[in-house]
Amino acid sequence: MLLVYTSLNTSMELPFSSAHCVLLHIIGVRNAAQRKLLDELGIPAEDVPVDEFTTLGRILYKAPSDGR
Repeated sequence: MLLVYTSLNTSMELPFSSAHCVLLHIIGVRNAAQRKLLDELGIPAEDVPVDEFTTLGRILYKAPSDGR
C-alpha cells in the first residue's frame, strides 16, 4: 500500500541549515502523517509504525498569485 502525506509548512521554504535540521523535519513529518492516518482514515498508530515509513522527497507547490 502506498500512502502519500504532504506537509504544507511555509517555514520550510528556507533552505535547511544542517543535516540535523533535515532529520528533525523528517521525524516531524512522519509523526504528523501517522496522526493524520488515525484522524482521517481511522488507522491506528500501532498498525503504521513511523520507523517503517519511507521519505520519498520534497514537492514544490506553485500557484499563480492572481488566482488563475
